[in-house]
Amino acid sequence: MPSATIKIFLVYGDPKRLRTAELSNWTGKAVAGPRSEFEGVFSREESGGAGVYFLTGSDPESGKPALYIGEAESIRDRIKAHLEKDF
Repeated sequence: MPSATIKIFLVYGDPKRLRTAELSNWTGKAVAGPRSEFEGVFSREESGGAGVYFLTGSDPESGKPALYIGEAESIRDRIKAHLEKDF
């Protein structure tokens, strides 16, 4: 397997807040942040494009960790449709 470099950018200097990641041999980009910073994610150019997204949280009935994986032509528009969900 060839080597690669992951570059993580901490937008506000805090690893728990908005961050981006790039892989040296891949054209995509990852954007991550807590729910409280969705507006920061939405303001990024990357969120207007197509991609895969992950929403994490807790199942409201069991309290266990929950994960929702989706794909969309516009990540920004699709995630906005999920804002009513618990995670």
